[in-house]
Order: sequence, then C-alpha cells, then structure tokens
Amino acid sequence: MATQIQIRRGLASEWTTKNPTLAEGELGTELDTGKWKTGNGITDWNHLGYAIGQGQSGTSGTSGTAGTSGVNGTSGTSGESGTSGTSGINGTSGTSGLTGQSGTSGTSGTTGTSGESGTSGTSGASGTNGTSGTSGTAGTSGLTAMRSITSASFTSSATWSFNHGLGQKYPIFQVYNSEDITILPSKIKVIDNNTVYVYFDVPQAGLAVASS
Repeated sequence: MATQIQIRRGLASEWTTKNPTLAEGELGTELDTGKWKTGNGITDWNHLGYAIGQGQSGTSGTSGTAGTSGVNGTSGTSGESGTSGTSGINGTSGTSGLTGQSGTSGTSGTTGTSGESGTSGTSGASGTNGTSGTSGTAGTSGLTAMRSITSASFTSSATWSFNHGLGQKYPIFQVYNSEDITILPSKIKVIDNNTVYVYFDVPQAGLAVASS
C-alpha cells in the first residue's frame, strides 16, 4: 500500500495567530496563499522567511502608523522619596504589508517611535533624628555558684574507674600523674552520672579530680 505524506498546513491568518516554531526541516504551507516555509527549529513562523521561488511580485503593503508619545511620570509625594516617572509607552509596530496571492510578500510597515520617558519625581525631605533613650538601671549582682570537688588516687593502670559521686554526667575532670603533673588521658568514657572510665595509652599512676 502506498504511503501518504501530509505537510503541516493552515490559513495564513491561523499561522500568524498561533505563530509556531517549526522543527528543523519541517514544512508548513498556507492553504489560502499557496506559500510555504521550512523550519529551522529556532525562528518562529512570523519571523521565518518564505521558501524561494513562490509566485509573482505582489503590491507593497502600506506603512504602519507611528506610535504615540509616552505620558509623563507623576511627581513623588512629599516626605518620601519621589517615585520615578514611568517610561513612555513604545509606539506600536507598523502592520506588515499584505502578501500578494501570486507575488512576493509586501514590505513591512515602519516601526513606531518610542514614547518619551516620564520625568522623575522630586526627592522627599529627610526626617529628623529621634532623641536618645534614657539609660537603664544597673542589674543586681549574681549569686556565687557553689562548687563541689571530689578526687581519687590510682595505682599504675591503663584504665582508671573513677566513681566521683557528683550526680552529674559531665563534670569537669583534671588528671595528674604520680609527680603531680597534669596529664591528658587518651579518652574519658561516661558510664553514668557518678562514674567514668579514664583511659591511657600506657599505664599511669596518679590522681583524678572532678568538680561541678
């Protein structure tokens, strides 16, 4: 059975209204003018040129009317900074010339002139500075915190089990060797609120102190 191939089609007005972008190599034809265009995947229909070699020259389209000048922006209100005037409205583009049915396309109308920019509003005056606030009264002195300290001596061992009995999970710990020199354990492991294990890389004898 023979294969039927249909090209994308529609009236010229329908193409202009929908203004699609044809895929690269895709064909689109105007049923009422017989003209067609080949897509490039980028340019929309209204800006895509017709394929070469179609029809005789048609009459030139009429030039589009010039756009009206933009209105001036309103002045800013007193006190606050004046708002900038709105930009003038751009003139409308001239309409494209009608395409001759059997000739080349009519020339496009000229683009309308841009509207004038609105004038900027005047700046509002700066407000006066407020007076300084009075100084606050001095706060009362804080209470002196009570401090609990407990310690225990240990013979040479790589692990000390220190029962400090402070009822706190994270008191402050200090560790001294047998010569009363501060040393750093390799780690301290919390067992509960009253007991920790103190670990050393090598066996140590000395004193552990906990405070809260």
